[in-house]
Amino acid sequence: MNVRNIIEVNLDPLITIDVDGKIVDLNTAFATITGIKREKLIGTDLFNYFSEPQKAKNAYLQVLTKDSITDYPLSISHINGSYTDVLLNGNVYKNENGDVSVIVIVARNIAEQKFAAELRNANMELLFQNNEKEKRAAELVLANTELAFQNNEKEKRAAELILANTELAFQNDEKEKRAAELILANIELIFQNDEKEKRAAELFIANNELAFQNDEKEKRAAELVL
Repeated sequence: MNVRNIIEVNLDPLITIDVDGKIVDLNTAFATITGIKREKLIGTDLFNYFSEPQKAKNAYLQVLTKDSITDYPLSISHINGSYTDVLLNGNVYKNENGDVSVIVIVARNIAEQKFAAELRNANMELLFQNNEKEKRAAELVLANTELAFQNNEKEKRAAELILANTELAFQNDEKEKRAAELILANIELIFQNDEKEKRAAELFIANNELAFQNDEKEKRAAELVL
């Protein structure tokens, strides 16, 4: 397998640059992610194809200083204006004299990972919301049950109040009847008392008449004796 095949076999964008940061070679994945043909990329500054060129340059300097870099977050720019989040991993390869021969950069595409993480977070949020909805639904069921119970109790109290009002109305009617009967009884009693007084007056007159007649009889008897 030649060097080109080794570069192309990598599914993630792979770029080789020189000590000045110029692109020496690249695979199809990098050309695709930038939207620029391979021929136009070779010989240009690698930093220009990132959304933050200075940050990309800092990563390049870190590779030169430490001979490697691991999972350095950056975003590769596409000519259509879109961006792809990647993690840079780089290594320095030196010649027999210890001089930097080439720097190999692999940009691991984390868009799918971010999408998976976002999807996982969205699912967790959805699960939480569903749980909250179920709780609210359960609370609503309890509230409706309580409301139904209270309505039933109100209906019972209303029915009892109707019965009590009916009983009170009946009692009031009975009281009015008793009061009317009492008025009639009092009128009758007054009439009877008046009649008794009349009879008493008549009896008094009759007694006086009887006493007068007795006196007259005694006088006639005495005259008869004489």
